[in-house]
Amino acid sequence: MSDWKEYTIGDIGKIITGKTPRTAITENYGGNTPFLSPSDNMDVKYVGYTNKSLTEQGVKEVKNCLLPKNAICVSCIGSDLGKVLITVQPTVTNQQINSIIVNNENDVNFVYYLMTVVGKDLNYMSKTSTAVPIVNKSSFSNYKVSIPPLAKQKKIAGILSSLDDKIEINRKINARLEELAQAIFKSWFIDFEPFGGKMPEDWEVCDLSEILTIKYGKDHKKLQDGKIPVYGSGGVMRYADKALYDKESVLIPRKGTLNNIIYVDDPFWSVDTMFYTEMKIDNVSKYIFYCLKRLDFEQMNSGSAIPSMTTNILNALKFNLPTNTILKGFEGLMNPIFLRIKELSQESSRLAELRDALLPKLMSGELKPE
Repeated sequence: MSDWKEYTIGDIGKIITGKTPRTAITENYGGNTPFLSPSDNMDVKYVGYTNKSLTEQGVKEVKNCLLPKNAICVSCIGSDLGKVLITVQPTVTNQQINSIIVNNENDVNFVYYLMTVVGKDLNYMSKTSTAVPIVNKSSFSNYKVSIPPLAKQKKIAGILSSLDDKIEINRKINARLEELAQAIFKSWFIDFEPFGGKMPEDWEVCDLSEILTIKYGKDHKKLQDGKIPVYGSGGVMRYADKALYDKESVLIPRKGTLNNIIYVDDPFWSVDTMFYTEMKIDNVSKYIFYCLKRLDFEQMNSGSAIPSMTTNILNALKFNLPTNTILKGFEGLMNPIFLRIKELSQESSRLAELRDALLPKLMSGELKPE
């Protein structure tokens, strides 16, 4: 590591702390400039998973905080502390994100991976006395890191980026497969295209309780670590050594993010904020999964401060129930799509594990790139 030298993050490039404009924030990309906050999806390498944007008026109000393409955004607050991504277009962040506009002496991708390592230490940089950890611009800028020459940076980043690029390709393929599955569902069960444009007369209308049984999740705190996913209303919380259920199921949030409907066909554990379901009818799980995904459960919220769902509300929901022959035919179309999505997701998980194993060794100089 003789050619690695110590610098501060501020030496790597210009540090920009974001700012929230007073007005002109729109939802669903009403403007041209993405507006990013730590609560958005910052678990991927590249920005693009936020619903909020700024109009031209909003950008003018915070023009000194406008980031160019290839800026490194680092979340510096709370439970999202240390999340990192790279902008793919001019972007504005809120004040809870510090960003680096990388200078010409350093490689953007290398700095991204460097910050994913630094992000794990941000809790120690928090100097506030509040319950929520916050890293200010000064502490962030003065944090010291070891960096090799530019040529070596590019080699290290190239190894890690090749893995992330494949993960991103898999994500895009899965997104297209999911769109295909939803299009088939809509064609069959909303537009009734295979049935002459109307619902067949031999289909029944029934309550959800006639299709499946809703089950409560259980506490996971006494479980040991393992490989079984543990689901809460926000998704996978951790991996444990035991499963609560091992058959096909549709998970329905009980509290929190109520529209996060999830299909699973591997053993899993569900906590008390996420219902799981047992099917009463063969070949119905994927059909009812897409039926439920079309509903807006946020509008059915029975809670006050915390969005909540009840079994009474769910059990009384009414759905068209196709014949067993139709359900079996739909299942036959869906199975290869779901299988391919699962295969690509598993491949991405393996690639992510490899990347995460290589990352600290490459970034510390322990493992030397050829």
